[in-house]
Amino acid sequence: LSRMLDEGYITQQQFDQTRTEAINANYHAPEIAFSAPYLSEMVRQDMYNRYGESAYEDGYRIYTTITRKVQQAAQQAVRNNVLDYDMRHGYRGPANVLWKVGESAWDNNKITDTLKALPTYGPLLPAAVTSANPQQATAMLADGSTVALSMEGVRWARPYRSDTQQGPTPRKVTDVLQTGQQIWVRQVGDAWWLAQVPEVNSALVSINPQNGAVMALVGGFDFNQSKFNRATQALRQVGSNIKPFLYTAAMDKGLTLASMLNDVPISRWDAGAGSDWQPKNSPPQYAGPIRLRQGLGQSKNVVMVRAMRAMGVDYAAEYLQRFGFPAQNIVHTESLALGSASFTPMQVARGYAVMANGGFLVDPWFISKIENDQGGVIFEAKPKVACPECDIPVIYGDTQKSNVLENNDVEDVAISREQQNVSVPMPQLEQANQALVAKTGAQEYAPHVINTPLAFLIKSALNTNIFGEPGWQGTGWRAGRDLQRRDIGGKTGTTNSSKDAWFSGYGPGVVTSVWIGFDDHRRNLGHTTASGAIKDQISGYEGGAKSAQPAWDAYMKAVLEGVPEQPLTPPPGIVTVNIDRSTGQLANGGNSREEYFIEGTQPTQQAVHEVGTTIIDNGEAQELF
Repeated sequence: LSRMLDEGYITQQQFDQTRTEAINANYHAPEIAFSAPYLSEMVRQDMYNRYGESAYEDGYRIYTTITRKVQQAAQQAVRNNVLDYDMRHGYRGPANVLWKVGESAWDNNKITDTLKALPTYGPLLPAAVTSANPQQATAMLADGSTVALSMEGVRWARPYRSDTQQGPTPRKVTDVLQTGQQIWVRQVGDAWWLAQVPEVNSALVSINPQNGAVMALVGGFDFNQSKFNRATQALRQVGSNIKPFLYTAAMDKGLTLASMLNDVPISRWDAGAGSDWQPKNSPPQYAGPIRLRQGLGQSKNVVMVRAMRAMGVDYAAEYLQRFGFPAQNIVHTESLALGSASFTPMQVARGYAVMANGGFLVDPWFISKIENDQGGVIFEAKPKVACPECDIPVIYGDTQKSNVLENNDVEDVAISREQQNVSVPMPQLEQANQALVAKTGAQEYAPHVINTPLAFLIKSALNTNIFGEPGWQGTGWRAGRDLQRRDIGGKTGTTNSSKDAWFSGYGPGVVTSVWIGFDDHRRNLGHTTASGAIKDQISGYEGGAKSAQPAWDAYMKAVLEGVPEQPLTPPPGIVTVNIDRSTGQLANGGNSREEYFIEGTQPTQQAVHEVGTTIIDNGEAQELF
């Protein structure tokens, strides 16, 4: 008003009259239904790319693909899993010491002013310990209220020694807390627990495999802690999460789920490194010749390496591009079999969607509609969808199958260099899209990158990774226990030295990938010793099943609640044959199971059980695949 008076916009009388009137203005803003900061930032960037500065000024209303229930389930799953990892690795001590024991305590105003200046991280609140005895500590929060921390809330706080070593379990509260310490706390049920800001981080991406709609996205533990979006920006080695893609390539070149591959140690001279390359299983257990289904289900590293050698490294590396993986992130070495390629969680989820939707490469998207300030629709998403029941050709030509891969004989291992390096036919995208639009009209379909029967085979194998077979468990067995349904599938992934841990998989109408690790690539996830103080504590070496899968299980359980179980139904082109488990041939008695095959690839010989698994050629024992 003073400025308006000075500039002559109002008179002195108007100024005096207006200044005495009550202020009735209110702040008007949309009510925030729920928080999704990483995806919100993706929306902001997208809108700026579309409309420039007007995105901030013109009153657009943006509708996204995520919903409150699903996004909140994702955030809770990631945060709980990160906090669980952090607790089992021990307590790193107070964030700060405001006053030392024996010194005069700060007054309440000074405490609250200090705490108000600190951020909150998800469920973690800053607090100051104002009193402590062996049974209980009292801590003040930023609003001046106090909370009690009993032994229940601090029992987890073994001293952190390193990522692989923890100290003894505390016996009293004062083993952990002293007056004057600035700490972090969180509410667990009706109780308050000691906490700490985690150094490990995680990401989760969940998409609809039929059309690519992003159902949930979490880019880190907390946006206030780090705005780096690990879901879309973090290129991390994928470990055994890569195996389903590589086994798909091998089956497209002639292997089947019943093909026998030799699970025995490998040692081969690496001239470049000047040493033997010796990939090992984890744990280092070997079973001799096993079927491809079991090799994937138990995540046998040496079996994957043998399949890689059978199909050729260059072929496998090129084939991965069918799933949307960038060529520049794919290494052309045998270590690719163990997951040395680096992808983002979004890219991994998109790849797993191909296996879940019948072989179609959908594009992830998250803005469904944009309206202007008058309510007019100025953009509406029209995603390309998967349609396995449609007669849509695969955009790649037929893969050249080498004789050795067509012949299901575990003793025939000769593969020529020409066969090893056969190229994957490149897709005819433009011609395929023109044909589809002409055939289907308005609806556009995603590129069909692997045939639907092949997608079904690998989807079935991922189901076995959770449920196993009589006599062995899959590495993802906890998902069956936690979700109590059989229409799911997934794969663990752990990189060398456990620097990265993954779990990716599918359920009805959803594909989800979870990653956990440190932003500092030099640091690995380590291992923990068991502590009776932590209920249901995970102990031992960290990895995909222990470190990433709990978040996947918790999220998928919430998302699939109330969704009817859907049977895994074979598509046209799949036949079912009763095979012998130990040979992969036609069953001839007990120890059998029903196996799926693409029609024409099923075994034709009866199983014959023989002793011996190697052949001798010119006096040398030859490896089986």
